[in-house]
Amino acid sequence: MRRGAATDLARLMIACCAADARPHRVRLVGDIGDIATDTWLRVRGTVQPGSATAATGHAPALTVAAVEVVPAPRDPYEY
Repeated sequence: MRRGAATDLARLMIACCAADARPHRVRLVGDIGDIATDTWLRVRGTVQPGSATAATGHAPALTVAAVEVVPAPRDPYEY
């Protein structure tokens, strides 16, 4: 998810059906390169303690150590 210069890594979580899917996300901090929209990634890094605040939408920050492009899963949702 791109928001201006910021990039978040998100996975959609379903409680009942696709209509109620909600993103669970982390803010990526560091260089991830020029990633195309709708690309699936595996990211390794370190979560910054105390970074999930109301000002950040309660999304923790992840300092990126490695990024790998991966194929999209057959089912993109978490149940």
